Amino acid sequence: MSDTTPKAPRRRRWLRAAALLGGLLCAYTALGFLAAPSLVRRVAVKQASAALHRPVEIDRVRINPLALSVTVEGLRVKHGDGAPFAAWDSLYVRLAPLRLLAGDVGFAEIRLVRPALHVGLDARGALTFEDLLAGDPAAAKAGAPAAPAKQGGLGLSIRRLAVEEARVVFRDATRKPAFETTLGPLTVRLDSFRTRGGGDSPYSFTGTTESGETFRWTGTVRSAPLRSSGTLAFERIQLPKYAPYIHDQAPVDLAEGVLDLETAYELAWGADARVLRTSGGKLTVERLALAPRGQADAPVRLPRVEVAGIQVDALAKQASVATVAVRGGAVRARLEQDGTLELARMAPPPSPASPEPWRWSVGALEVSGLAVDVEDRSTARPVRLPLTEVAVKLEGIRPGPETACPLAASLAWNGRGRLAVKGEVRPFGDRGTLALEAEALDLVPLAPYLDTSLVAQLTAGRAGAKATIGYDLAGQAPRWTFAGDVRLDALAVAEAGNEDLLRWRALEVTGIDAASTPPRAAVRRVRLLEPRVKAYVWEDGATSVARALRPASAPAAPAPAGPAWRTSIGSVEVAGGRLALVDRSVTPAAVVNLTGGQATVTRLSSDPTVRSSVDVRLQVEGASPVRVTGTLNPLQKEAYTELVVASEGVDLSPLGPYAGKFLGYGLQKGKLDLDLKYTVVNRALTSTNVVRVNQLTLGDKTESPDATKVPVRLALALLQDREGVILLDVPVEGNLDDPEFRLGKVIWRTILNVLVKVATSPFTALASLVGGDQADLSLVEFTPGTAEPLPAAKERIALLARSLGQRPTLGLELEGSADAAQDGAALRRAALERALRRARAETLRTAPASLDEVTLGAEERVRLVKAAYHAAFPAAPPAQKGEAAPAPTPQEMEERLAAAAQVPEDAYRALAAERAQRAREALIAAGLDQARLFLAQGGERARKEGGARVYFSVR
Repeated sequence: MSDTTPKAPRRRRWLRAAALLGGLLCAYTALGFLAAPSLVRRVAVKQASAALHRPVEIDRVRINPLALSVTVEGLRVKHGDGAPFAAWDSLYVRLAPLRLLAGDVGFAEIRLVRPALHVGLDARGALTFEDLLAGDPAAAKAGAPAAPAKQGGLGLSIRRLAVEEARVVFRDATRKPAFETTLGPLTVRLDSFRTRGGGDSPYSFTGTTESGETFRWTGTVRSAPLRSSGTLAFERIQLPKYAPYIHDQAPVDLAEGVLDLETAYELAWGADARVLRTSGGKLTVERLALAPRGQADAPVRLPRVEVAGIQVDALAKQASVATVAVRGGAVRARLEQDGTLELARMAPPPSPASPEPWRWSVGALEVSGLAVDVEDRSTARPVRLPLTEVAVKLEGIRPGPETACPLAASLAWNGRGRLAVKGEVRPFGDRGTLALEAEALDLVPLAPYLDTSLVAQLTAGRAGAKATIGYDLAGQAPRWTFAGDVRLDALAVAEAGNEDLLRWRALEVTGIDAASTPPRAAVRRVRLLEPRVKAYVWEDGATSVARALRPASAPAAPAPAGPAWRTSIGSVEVAGGRLALVDRSVTPAAVVNLTGGQATVTRLSSDPTVRSSVDVRLQVEGASPVRVTGTLNPLQKEAYTELVVASEGVDLSPLGPYAGKFLGYGLQKGKLDLDLKYTVVNRALTSTNVVRVNQLTLGDKTESPDATKVPVRLALALLQDREGVILLDVPVEGNLDDPEFRLGKVIWRTILNVLVKVATSPFTALASLVGGDQADLSLVEFTPGTAEPLPAAKERIALLARSLGQRPTLGLELEGSADAAQDGAALRRAALERALRRARAETLRTAPASLDEVTLGAEERVRLVKAAYHAAFPAAPPAQKGEAAPAPTPQEMEERLAAAAQVPEDAYRALAAERAQRAREALIAAGLDQARLFLAQGGERARKEGGARVYFSVR
């Protein structure tokens, strides 16, 4: 007993202590679970309402004294006007008391579920919770100094932080219209966060908006010193929603656009070092559509814009981008009627210069697959030019006037041509050098620009070039250089409603070397291939050239005086030229054709010491040669000119209408030889004009009021020798600056006083000479509407040639005939055929060189016939309801169109002339000398009998 007696009081003390501790634990537990939640809820509501100056509601508070955790459920905070401010479903906080041993206020877990925050800016620009940031007014009034921060105080430690399904509603009333967005649900994860010591803490933020936008923010953070690095990403950002934020910066409406952005970042903020930079960023914008403010139609639509390699150092104010790429898209570049550019209406106003500007660079700007629709509404007729497959690459972009950037650009021009540019430019400077290559650029879309100076219209034409262009905009006047080759192919100019006035196959200008300082322009060679010119003189005396040119509304202002240009052209060449002159100021109209034109002019120069040479060769009506040689230099105002014009055997019958008007008699035949010499020195002209006329035969008296009063027939009898030749020598002198001096007029007045009539011989039956007694050799017949002789005509021409071979002194007159009775139907059908081919040619992507190259399929022909028929004969309403005439067949349509086609009188005369020409060519081929063959007009037999024929007369 003695051994155990001392232990009993000790045991009883331990039991009492345990009982007391248990009672305290029970009381603590009961208080924590039962009494404390209600008390904490009431105190929290009261204190929070007072601190926030807003009503605060809490549904429930739960406390677990054993886990050292508190849960606050159903918190709601409202603004004074009853609008929601903040709320959450539940907030769970569990303490980690052992962290006090390490000097930290510790939390084992903080979990916030479905918090919601409504914030923003009011119309004045103040935060809706700005009163919470102002601090305690009483404390501010008392001016109590803030307690100094204690060194080595408690830190903060959070083992696990989670924010689940958070939402933030933001409204900015300063924008017009007001901007509002909802961010959420937002999820935040943060593990092992400490403000003192230890390593970096990983974190993760993810969230979405009501528009389906998402963002991710992951990385590590450390607070002492503040340091963080990680990745920030935004996806499916709806750009139109944020348009209010550029409302004051640029007059642009963001019609569409979705943005993705991802970048790595690094942040360090301490006493020793401060860093704030991003790296490896990439940005993508899809379906971007931009329009001037208030305009529904967006002129800029880009399906994809990619920006890669974004680097930003915010503290150093440096930024760089590796590439900016625009993939596809469409841009409308429209110049309005008032001269403003639609795209310029979206340009931001100039911003004031920053005292410390950012340094930035872009490695490469790339554009591919872009379509640019160029439209100019400032002209009377709008200009529309589609540019497709636009590709641009500009490298090494950075600010600075000396920054040289390689440039490569190309595009497709109006679906046909190609344009490419390469070189080095200074985007922020004033110099550059570019290599340009252009091929088959369709010029027709640019034709409206010619409307101010041309009544005629450009109907075809393609441009090409290969050149190097340099420019320098420094100094008072811009300077430029141009070196290379230029060409214009298949150009055609037509007067409205008429045939082409001008057409050529190619114009080549090679070896161009031009510059503005000093002003010079040199060309190695100019070559014009197969030009076709059709010139008219109309009834009122106006020429097609005058009608094609629009009269100037006001005289042009004189150009400012400057250094004289030095110009030179190595050679100018014309090959295969043709000129058709139709003069309707006389009746009937005169038609003269010059063919086989070949010209060469060498050493053209503005230097007065340089002499040029000219050599021009052509044929009149396809047979008679004309040659011009000598010296001619239009680049010199006071140039020395010496020309010799020589022709042989020029047919005068096409000039018959002039004889009828000025001589008073028609002209049946005649040939002309010219030997003309002209010399111009200091604008003074001296010339000799030797004219030889052979076998000139006049026709009937015309009673023309403009005819000379000279007795023409008597003059012919006196001047004509026994061979039927008249020789004239007409010297002419004058000054080219005299407005009354006209060389042609002076010569013509002289010739009008010398008239020639050739003795004629009666026509004899030539068939008997070659055994063709039964053959009528006085005519050959042609297929109606064409210049194609009938099969029997070939035998007649052969017989006629053999018979004339036995009469070498005889000449043969050929007079073509065409009339409506025999040729009208065929000519009308030919006119319809040309109209159908012309309609087909207008639908072709490449304009044909002539309508003869256009072919019509059966289905295409039926379609074109129907279109022409309905245009010419609009359907009339039925006479009575329910009645309708049966629709004509395509064949009937074509026949009616052909019957209604109009054939001008010129067509008959031209056909008659062509038949005579074909007959003459056949006789020449049969061995006759062309000097013995004469084209005639106005013969009595042809006038009486007419028909699709060529009549022969022997003289």
